[in-house]
Amino acid sequence: MKVADLRSQLKTLKQEEIVQLAVEFYKLIPKAKKEDHDLDGLIMNPKRAKTTTAKTTLSLQDMKVDIENFVDNAKNQYYLMPNRVVPKKERSTWRFKVKRWYKELLLDNRKDKDVLLQNELLVSLYNLLIAGRDYHYFSADDPFESVGIEQATFYQEIVLQLQQKLGKADAVEQSIQLIIGDRNYLYSFSTDLIDVLIRSLDIPDLKYKGIEVVESEIRKLNDKAATSTYDFSNYKFIEKNNRLAELGLRIYCDLFEFEEGIAFFKQYYLEERAGVKLCALINVLFYLGEKELILSEIELSRAKGEKPRIKVEQLYDFIKEEGHLPSYF
Repeated sequence: MKVADLRSQLKTLKQEEIVQLAVEFYKLIPKAKKEDHDLDGLIMNPKRAKTTTAKTTLSLQDMKVDIENFVDNAKNQYYLMPNRVVPKKERSTWRFKVKRWYKELLLDNRKDKDVLLQNELLVSLYNLLIAGRDYHYFSADDPFESVGIEQATFYQEIVLQLQQKLGKADAVEQSIQLIIGDRNYLYSFSTDLIDVLIRSLDIPDLKYKGIEVVESEIRKLNDKAATSTYDFSNYKFIEKNNRLAELGLRIYCDLFEFEEGIAFFKQYYLEERAGVKLCALINVLFYLGEKELILSEIELSRAKGEKPRIKVEQLYDFIKEEGHLPSYF
C-alpha cells in the first residue's frame, strides 16, 4: 500500500479505529528505531512533522563544538543533577545525542570527511562513557548500555578508523593505548576488547608490533614506579602491569608461540605468591582452550616444589580423568 492509499483508507476509519491502529503500529516499531527518529517526541508534537525535512548530516565542526560542550557538561555532572546549564528535558535524552554522533562520525562518505577529526571525537565520546562508569556522570550505571552500543563494538569501530587513517602498522600503538588508558583497567582489559584488538592484528608483523608496544608500556610503567610516580604497592599500578603481561601472552599465543608467551608472562607478571601467579596464567590458557599447556605448567610448578591453589589442582584432576577441559574454571 502506498502512502496516498494509506491516507485515503485512514480517512474512512472511525477515530477509535485509528487510535487502535496507531497503537499497533507503535508496538511493531523496534525500540532502536523509535529512539533514532524520536518517535515519542513526534507523538507529543505532531505538528513538527509538517515542518521537519529529512535528516541532514551534521557538520564535523558543529559536532566538534557540541561534543566538547557535552563532555565538559557531563564531567561537571550537569546530566545528573538539577542545574541551569543543561535543561531538565535534555538530561534524560543525552544517549540519543551520543548515538547520533556515533553514527555520524562513522560515515565515510561525508562531504567534510576528516577521518582524524572523526576518530578524535569518537575517542572523546568513548572515553567519557568509560569514565561514566566510575564517576557517575549519568544516572545509568553503564553508559554504553544506555546508548545501546556495546563497548567492544564502539572500540572496534575506532580501531578500524585508525587503521584507515594511519595504516594498520601505525595504528597498533594507539589501539593498545585505548585499552590500557589511565584508569578503568578492569573495564578496559575485558576479554571482548582484547579479542577485538587481536583480530585487528591480522598478520604476524602486526602481532609482533603489538608485543613491542606492550613490552614498551610495561617498561614505561616500571620506570614511573622507580621514580616514585607510582607506588609498587598501589593496586591499580599492579593491576595495569599484570593486564599488560596477560595481553602480551595472548598475542604470543595467537602467533602459536606459546613458550615465548608464557616466558613473557612469567617475566612481567607481578605476584610474589607462586600459586596465585600460576592461577592467573592458567586462567588465560583455559580461555584459549590450551589443555596440554595447562597440564604442563601445573606439573612444572609441582616439580619446583610449589603448591598450586585448590582450584588449579581440581582442574588438573578433572583434565586427567575426563580428558577435556571443564565448562568453566
